[in-house]
Amino acid sequence: MMTRAEGFLGAENLLAFDPRPTAVVCFSNMVGRGLIEALRRHGVEAGRDIAVVGYDDALDAATVTPSLT
Repeated sequence: MMTRAEGFLGAENLLAFDPRPTAVVCFSNMVGRGLIEALRRHGVEAGRDIAVVGYDDALDAATVTPSLT
Protein backbone atom coordinates (compact mmCIF):
# COMPACT_ATOMS: atom_id res chain seq x y z
CA MET A 1 0.00 0.00 0.00
CA MET A 2 1.03 3.62 -0.36
CA THR A 3 0.03 5.15 2.95
CA ARG A 4 1.72 7.03 5.74
CA ALA A 5 0.66 4.22 8.06
CA GLU A 6 2.64 1.69 6.00
CA GLY A 7 5.73 3.90 6.25
CA PHE A 8 5.20 4.24 9.97
CA LEU A 9 5.01 0.46 10.39
CA GLY A 10 8.03 -0.04 8.16
CA ALA A 11 10.14 2.05 10.50
CA GLU A 12 9.76 -0.57 13.23
CA ASN A 13 11.40 -3.16 10.97
CA LEU A 14 14.05 -0.73 9.80
CA LEU A 15 15.09 0.20 13.32
CA ALA A 16 15.54 -3.47 14.24
CA PHE A 17 18.47 -3.90 11.81
CA ASP A 18 21.96 -3.94 13.28
CA PRO A 19 23.73 -2.06 11.88
CA ARG A 20 20.96 0.34 10.93
CA PRO A 21 20.80 1.26 7.21
CA THR A 22 22.16 4.69 6.34
CA ALA A 23 19.53 5.36 3.66
CA VAL A 24 16.03 4.28 2.65
CA VAL A 25 14.33 4.66 -0.74
CA CYS A 26 10.55 4.74 -0.40
CA PHE A 27 8.36 3.88 -3.38
CA SER A 28 6.08 6.82 -2.59
CA ASN A 29 6.32 10.10 -0.73
CA MET A 30 3.37 9.12 1.48
CA VAL A 31 5.33 6.12 2.73
CA GLY A 32 8.35 8.39 3.21
CA ARG A 33 6.32 10.83 5.30
CA GLY A 34 5.13 8.04 7.59
CA LEU A 35 8.66 6.71 7.87
CA ILE A 36 10.04 10.13 8.83
CA GLU A 37 7.35 10.58 11.47
CA ALA A 38 8.04 7.18 13.03
CA LEU A 39 11.81 7.67 12.96
CA ARG A 40 11.41 11.00 14.74
CA ARG A 41 9.34 9.34 17.48
CA HIS A 42 12.26 6.99 18.04
CA GLY A 43 14.78 9.83 18.23
CA VAL A 44 16.18 9.20 14.74
CA GLU A 45 16.28 12.30 12.55
CA ALA A 46 15.89 11.95 8.78
CA GLY A 47 18.55 13.91 6.94
CA ARG A 48 20.94 13.68 9.88
CA ASP A 49 20.88 10.07 11.08
CA ILE A 50 19.43 8.39 8.00
CA ALA A 51 18.69 9.52 4.45
CA VAL A 52 15.10 9.14 3.26
CA VAL A 53 14.25 9.37 -0.44
CA GLY A 54 10.73 9.50 -1.86
CA TYR A 55 10.00 8.34 -5.38
CA ASP A 56 6.85 9.86 -6.80
CA ASP A 57 7.46 13.59 -6.19
CA ALA A 58 4.01 14.28 -4.76
CA LEU A 59 3.06 17.94 -4.40
CA ASP A 60 3.39 17.89 -0.60
CA ALA A 61 6.91 16.40 -0.60
CA ALA A 62 8.44 19.79 0.13
CA THR A 63 6.20 20.36 3.16
CA VAL A 64 7.75 17.50 5.16
CA THR A 65 10.51 18.58 7.51
CA PRO A 66 13.07 17.73 6.37
CA SER A 67 11.73 17.73 2.83
CA LEU A 68 11.89 14.47 0.88
CA THR A 69 14.51 14.18 -1.83
